[in-house]
Amino acid sequence: MRRLATYDSRDSAATIITAKTIRTVDEQLPQAEAMLAAGGRILAVGSLAEVESAAREAGLAPVRVDRPDATIVPGFVDAHAHPLMYGQMLTWVDIGPDRAGSIPEIVALMAERAATLSEGAPLRGYGYEQRNLAERRHPTRHELDLVATDREVYIMNASGHGGVVNSFTLEKYGITRDTPNPEGGEFFRDEDGELTGELSDAACNVLTGLHGVKVGHHGPNFHLGDEPAEHQRQLDAVQREFLAGGVTTIGDAQVSQREFAAYLALADRGSLDLRVSMYFLSHLLDQVIDLGLTGPFGNAFLSAAGIKLYADGTLGGWTAYFPEGYVGDPCRTGQLYHQPEEYAGLVKKAHLAGLQTATHAQSPTAIKMVVDAVEEALAARPDTDARHRIEHCGLPDPAEVRRMAELGIRTVNQTQH
Repeated sequence: MRRLATYDSRDSAATIITAKTIRTVDEQLPQAEAMLAAGGRILAVGSLAEVESAAREAGLAPVRVDRPDATIVPGFVDAHAHPLMYGQMLTWVDIGPDRAGSIPEIVALMAERAATLSEGAPLRGYGYEQRNLAERRHPTRHELDLVATDREVYIMNASGHGGVVNSFTLEKYGITRDTPNPEGGEFFRDEDGELTGELSDAACNVLTGLHGVKVGHHGPNFHLGDEPAEHQRQLDAVQREFLAGGVTTIGDAQVSQREFAAYLALADRGSLDLRVSMYFLSHLLDQVIDLGLTGPFGNAFLSAAGIKLYADGTLGGWTAYFPEGYVGDPCRTGQLYHQPEEYAGLVKKAHLAGLQTATHAQSPTAIKMVVDAVEEALAARPDTDARHRIEHCGLPDPAEVRRMAELGIRTVNQTQH
């Protein structure tokens, strides 16, 4: 038997759970018959007789739960998640490929929801992928004008790095054909120079209004603003989704002041049931260092883990950086969020402060920029356990894969990539 924790009298009622197999990922006891839990902690695992004995020794009278056909495993860890964004998606219109295979079907789904909203309330949809649509292109602002002309309409691409808005939205925020593209983003135009309604990455900042998280070239702004109470509702929904799927620990790879405040409010009302490791966006690097959040900080449920950076955009949204252009659209190159020297300086500053970095990088050029920067930082202060990360790491050159292994860089891949 393995004893894993001690019992505190303040803990809630205890439970003994039995199953066909309990996987422990413990080399000394790889599987067990039963486990004893109380107060959100597993106190002991082993045979039924052993955990019953442990309960008696602790003065507990546990409830018995039997799952004779089940295999119980430890909670899954999602190393890269966007909980607040996911929560917003759960409250938006689903226009993914299972619901809409064409632009008219997207328009119909959005119009159906628009009819249920109060006057002026923004309308948002999520999940379309232009290459899966019958038209094999993004919708236009004129097509979204068929949904509504008296409110904001925004549909987010499945990549999360952009989408399309209606004409009302562009007019509301003063975006015209003469508006320059922001650094790290684009307002797309047709061959005549007219706005199509599509926008990407930093251009999405217009959707957040005056009080949005203005991250600029430090990353895309895909967490739209809502009232604090709405953010709490979104996080409650997200936790139910994660826990129902067996995910008990996440790395939040996009934490700004907005997300931090939402987590603190969730914890304050005793409703934080996931373990969350926060990666603060790189525009907050100086503040994180000034506050001294450079070592272990937090508790078992909410902790500061490091700094999130962006090297380039996304493959799905065609904003990852390919200077030679994209097949089918050679004029579209995507973009880097930083020049190599600036990016290397951020990584080095974080590393010298003892912070782990996690950088979104998709193209070979962007991935090489990350590996070069980490190599330079490690040369300045060697650390065999720095564990700098490359998020997604979509299309690395084989030479960079070898360098990642040599430098101890962790890649955080996704199966769909």
